[in-house]
Amino acid sequence: MIAALQILERLLSTSQQGRGLCAADLQASSPLMPGTLATLLEVLRRNRYVAINESGEWFLARDLEATTLAALHRDLDLSLLPSDMSDLHAADWGRRYAELAATADQAHVKPLSVPLKDFLAPSGGGEIIEIARAGGDEDNAESAP
Repeated sequence: MIAALQILERLLSTSQQGRGLCAADLQASSPLMPGTLATLLEVLRRNRYVAINESGEWFLARDLEATTLAALHRDLDLSLLPSDMSDLHAADWGRRYAELAATADQAHVKPLSVPLKDFLAPSGGGEIIEIARAGGDEDNAESAP
């Protein structure tokens, strides 16, 4: 998740200047191994967060103001639940885990429902944390101490 956010932040910054970034430029600012970066870029491309042009430059393909942190979390398949749960339900503890994990996955949705553009903005971070602490309700965040 952190690496995806770093990539999106870099691309948001360059998109505001009307340009994209080549893989080498993304790699230069990333702690990821080249193969891992390429895999993550491909996942982000498949989920239409980024695209690559004919010149090999990566750029944003989605409006980050209309895309939430929860959507990115979901699209990166960062669920606590495996995609194939058939083996999980075979054991008693597996059924209990599935229930607890489903509850935990649902619990994160509202606090992570902030737009990525706001989340990645250089300022305003404190306001986003207050909204998350209030359970994602912006009205509650304004009245929080």
